[in-house]
Amino acid sequence: MDSWHDDDSDNERDELADDTQYGGKDAILFLVDAASPRMHQKGNEEEDSPFQMTLKCAHATLRNKIFASPNDVIGVLLFGTERSFGVKDFEHLSLLLPMGIPEGRNITMIEDKVNDIKDLEKEVGELGGQGCKVAIHEALWQCQSLFNDIKGKVAMRKIILFTSNDDPHENEPVLKKQAMKKANDLSDTGIVLEVVPLSSTFDWSKFYKDVISKDDNDDDAQVLGTEACMQKLDDLMRLVRKRVHKKRSSGRCCLDLGKGVKLAVSSYSFVQRAYKPSKIRLTRDTNEEVRTLRQFIDSNSGAPLLTCDISKFMEYGKQKIKLTQDEVRATQKALLDGTYGLKLLTFKPMSDMKWSDFVRSSHFIYPDEKSIRGSRTLFGALLMRCIARKVMAICSYKARETSSPSFVALYPQEEETDPSDGAQKTPPGFLIVYLPFVDDFRELPTNLRPLLESSDEQKSVAKKVIKKLKMKNYDPEAFENPTLQTHYRLVEALALQKADVEDDDNVDSTMPPFDIMKRRLGTLSQEFIEATEPDESLVEMVKGDVKKRPAPTSHFRAKRQKEDDCGSHADMADMVKSKKVDKLKVEDLKAFLKSVGIPVSNKRKADLVQAIYDHHK
Repeated sequence: MDSWHDDDSDNERDELADDTQYGGKDAILFLVDAASPRMHQKGNEEEDSPFQMTLKCAHATLRNKIFASPNDVIGVLLFGTERSFGVKDFEHLSLLLPMGIPEGRNITMIEDKVNDIKDLEKEVGELGGQGCKVAIHEALWQCQSLFNDIKGKVAMRKIILFTSNDDPHENEPVLKKQAMKKANDLSDTGIVLEVVPLSSTFDWSKFYKDVISKDDNDDDAQVLGTEACMQKLDDLMRLVRKRVHKKRSSGRCCLDLGKGVKLAVSSYSFVQRAYKPSKIRLTRDTNEEVRTLRQFIDSNSGAPLLTCDISKFMEYGKQKIKLTQDEVRATQKALLDGTYGLKLLTFKPMSDMKWSDFVRSSHFIYPDEKSIRGSRTLFGALLMRCIARKVMAICSYKARETSSPSFVALYPQEEETDPSDGAQKTPPGFLIVYLPFVDDFRELPTNLRPLLESSDEQKSVAKKVIKKLKMKNYDPEAFENPTLQTHYRLVEALALQKADVEDDDNVDSTMPPFDIMKRRLGTLSQEFIEATEPDESLVEMVKGDVKKRPAPTSHFRAKRQKEDDCGSHADMADMVKSKKVDKLKVEDLKAFLKSVGIPVSNKRKADLVQAIYDHHK
């Protein structure tokens, strides 16, 4: 029988589980404008053109996907090229990267094209030249055809269009109408079209406002004109990473407000710990993956056991209480009357929230209009009233039927936007804050030393140090896990057959800038050390609190004395003279003989005693 107890595995399953509706791989197609002259203009020789920045974003996406989502499909299609390349049905289209899973050769190929644009022009013709023509509807037709050729279940199909031309069909009403019609057809078939502007003077109202996809259930699929036009590579990569990432719900449930009033919500994880990929065992000769099988065997008969043959137990009063698998599941389901989801219990002031009572990472919930119509309206009304009255909702919560129950606080979160460009910084909704049970609290030690009062001089110096070392505009996204990044870079270097890893890829962003800190502090560090140096009275007080080691007991002293006597050659000689060697234990005899280099294996006590007598002859 297996020991059964409730642990934190339920919490991990709740965070890692994805909604089954989103099962399948993601397909992302980079649709890049190669006709606009502004896509190929550089501010100076050291800077990249918007076209090169776009290819670098595709390159970075491939590098990320090959570790994070190796089954996703990525492609790059250029429109407005002088000649067609890799496309048979339409002119002025070039398939730079066919739709496929991220592979080392694709990463190397994109990297070579970025570094040598002239080599790319040998295949697709002059970029941004006079002979480049644009037909958006044909490019969208080709995108749909590429998506249709993908085999297997696809969860998300998205086109990310990069351009600096805000009106590609100026004075061409027929082509503009065809493009809008085709964009609507893509939306009807579930293909999302998003546009990333690469010009500071981009005007959405001319063409693209009526072309991009709009999802009524996803506020993030908004008109990208509310975001600043990307003119820096880091900003563009950040935006592309945001657009490529699919917001997968960690679960869906109902929020029961009482008296039969329910609304549907989806939960999301804001933060989830990233781990290294699991190791895969391969056979040494063929490099084939090793298949692992786990089987339980009856220790008495040696027969294999089925799942129904295995019971679990809980120990109570040194007695094993046996539970079958069905009884375990029934026990889990019976909690909270067999229901799961959120159930409103009461409201509490937001000021009652103690952030020190941390149990586990919080989740974020948002209304799910597809499951229950009207959920968004009711959710919005509840959120606005909680914010207005500064209260939080206390609920019971079970993420799934067999999950452990919890008491949670629905902490209201108001929407925040960037005043400069109107982009959303914080979405509106409720944070699910897990509340501790009485069993989760721990008592503090009662013998803690009282806090020492700091002098005004010490406080003044400490304030100066803090002011000098204060980090402005802290952003956690600026710090990568050095362990993960080093692991990925080494694996990537081996896969792409690179001689060595670039130094820029191995920079540990978590290391403090010691030179800058030293320059900012100046003499303040020495002043802080001198101001906080303890005086003699404090040192004496701390020394007085240190407890002396307790003296050994008489039994321990006698045992230690015997061990010392046995280990001493002089004492052993005395025992030989008094003929008391046989009074010692076998362990003591062996220890002495080993110390003088005499073998003791396969010898009885009489042989050990005789060996000691022989040694002293």
